[in-house]
Amino acid sequence: MIKAVRLLVLPFFISACSRDYQPADHANGEQIYLEACSQCHRTAANASIFQLHAKNTNANYISEKVLHGSAFMPSFPNITGNNLVLISDYVLEHSEIADE
Repeated sequence: MIKAVRLLVLPFFISACSRDYQPADHANGEQIYLEACSQCHRTAANASIFQLHAKNTNANYISEKVLHGSAFMPSFPNITGNNLVLISDYVLEHSEIADE
């Protein structure tokens, strides 16, 4: 029963992260992360914000997750171009590699 309730509630939490987010002009990677991602993810004040598997420690992986989302993360189609590079670099700089 608890599992079913969690599955029903999960979409509401995911939708709380705005797909309509638009980075401000001249925003840096940290600003974009704080505005778009920190509602659901840790901030750099917590040391590392993510643990990534070694195969996922590249800007292409992060960019794909930001643009297209995943089962538990909404997509952010308005983060493109240089802003996508900035957020990807920020995430990589503030992540650690998980033990395999």
